[in-house]
Amino acid sequence: MLTLHNATARIARQVNASETSLDEALVQVSALLNSAAIVQKEFPEAPAARVQSTLLHLVRTMTSLVEARGEMVRTHGQLLDIAREMGATELPKCPDQLTQGSITEQKAA
Repeated sequence: MLTLHNATARIARQVNASETSLDEALVQVSALLNSAAIVQKEFPEAPAARVQSTLLHLVRTMTSLVEARGEMVRTHGQLLDIAREMGATELPKCPDQLTQGSITEQKAA
């Protein structure tokens, strides 16, 4: 049977893993965009229109990842609110100031 303590720990692990995965994906796509731009500069004979299209797709991918990260931050805050309402402890300690500050900034944006 799932206890409140076990459920809280499971969700905390999954939230952290999700946030870490999004951060890593953003880093990787950013590195790919950087590499593609460098290659374009070093090989100007590459078809400019196709390279431009590729760069735009990478930028859109980054934008989507940033938006997904914002949704995850909001989700994290909502899960934290639910845990508090239920009297659950935060395992591991949740970065409360970061989460709440980010939610406020996201709403303002």
